Amino acid sequence: TGGNCELTKPGETYLYDNRVTIIGTTDLISRMSWQASSMYSNNMANLLDLLCPKPATPEDEKKFLIDMEDPVIRGMTCVHENAITWPPPDSVSKTSANATEKKEEPTIIKKEVKPSIFAKRIFDLATLGEFVSIVFVGVFFGIVAAYAPV
Repeated sequence: TGGNCELTKPGETYLYDNRVTIIGTTDLISRMSWQASSMYSNNMANLLDLLCPKPATPEDEKKFLIDMEDPVIRGMTCVHENAITWPPPDSVSKTSANATEKKEEPTIIKKEVKPSIFAKRIFDLATLGEFVSIVFVGVFFGIVAAYAPV
């Protein structure tokens, strides 16, 4: 008659033996997109709540909280503070289905990086056009001042 159960009746939903609800809808695929979208959006909202908790201070308002002790955050982090943290240790990725073998956790490799000129935040608030126009105005007034009668 259809479905993954012999008792499924197409187009009917009923309670079997007062314990099991058998759903026999024939348009299940068209209903699943809404449910999948709802579940995905709920997961993303929960992940953002985990990464962006309510700030303790106004300075923390626009910062992510990267808590490497949290198994969810640790499991999805590939690079943290210029160090490669992938793959996550077995203590994070272990499930009850995994064997109980003990392995060494991978060491975190920290690479010393020399800060660039852009790290000093000189160019964050001004565009290249603004710098060029300031230089142009300075040169223009320098020429005018050199040839202007005093």
